[in-house]
Amino acid sequence: MKRFSLAVLAAFGLMVQGVEAGTTTAALPRMMRPLAMGGAYVGLSDDENAMFYNPAGLAFSDQKWSFNITPLMIDTSQKTVEFASWLGTNASRLGSDFTQWKSTDLDKFSSANIRLGYNGNVTLLLPPTAFGFPFAAGAYGVVKNSFKLSTIGLIPEVIIDSNVDVVIPVALAQQLSLPALDTFFDEVLGGGKLGVGVTAKFIQRFSFNERRSALELSSLDSMTNKITDAIKNPKSGIGFDAGLMYYMKSLGLSFGLAFQDIATTIGGDSVPMSMDFGMAFRGGDFSFGPFNEWVFVFDIDSINDGNVTFFNKIHMGVETNLVGFLKLRGGITQGYPGFGTAFNFVLFRLDYFTHAVELGRFPGSLEDRQHTFALSIRL
Repeated sequence: MKRFSLAVLAAFGLMVQGVEAGTTTAALPRMMRPLAMGGAYVGLSDDENAMFYNPAGLAFSDQKWSFNITPLMIDTSQKTVEFASWLGTNASRLGSDFTQWKSTDLDKFSSANIRLGYNGNVTLLLPPTAFGFPFAAGAYGVVKNSFKLSTIGLIPEVIIDSNVDVVIPVALAQQLSLPALDTFFDEVLGGGKLGVGVTAKFIQRFSFNERRSALELSSLDSMTNKITDAIKNPKSGIGFDAGLMYYMKSLGLSFGLAFQDIATTIGGDSVPMSMDFGMAFRGGDFSFGPFNEWVFVFDIDSINDGNVTFFNKIHMGVETNLVGFLKLRGGITQGYPGFGTAFNFVLFRLDYFTHAVELGRFPGSLEDRQHTFALSIRL
């Protein structure tokens, strides 16, 4: 076990040294619980979500084992919901002849920026008794689609963007038990334990982009060919995440440091590394009326990214349990509040949450509110 701890620590150090900036976006499956807690999860990471936030958290997970299937996770934007409502009300008036539309109708379409996403995943989490160290693996599919009407020219154009990421992560973690470290932790840092973890990610990305005028929509042959080419020629890649966590169980406090996308490439393009810090407090037996099992989290993400203002890096959240089968979650992401709830029914779980992110450089400049619903089967 001591040799394994040293090997994991050495691998962690080597990967962090191999960081290079890149030119493509990250493949980041983000699931319901972390997002509903404001996206703050680096300091907690006590379930399968640790694979993409901080794999070191697996070293302290209380779960014996879990097998989770999420066949349905749908997300969309508030603007898309509002546009769908408007379109349903005005569909009979609009008809199919766009030459009869009013200027206000075109403005409504051009500002809609319709977005619809779908996620599905299968995850497995095993305790240390299986291999001698905590182990997690999964398969994730993340689909993002957007449709926008451009009215800049004389003839309206439809802009379609579709991106599909298939990610297979494998993560392992270990509590480090070295005499020198144990003495230091006991005498200086309050008797906590240090955990280290790594995640290897295998990625395939399918991308499709199309821009065509409204007059060309009746001919879909070239669009079909582009979709076929995208499916036949995906961009493949591999990447790594690594993390550290210091956990003081007697106080319920944990501190995490994570490095996302170390030496990660997709289709030959590298992904910029992100360094994130987080802390969490587990309330244990603390209760407030019918609410119990409180968890408080706080993150600062993208510490190394100078293009993001500090306020936009702040995430915080809370989770509490109500009447056994119902969990309530809330958080603040980049200054915007969010709320989520989870209903647990033996083998099934229903989740909903809404949150907003800042698309502009400064807080409050360009809010993008999103809604997500998920159905999961958990064993």
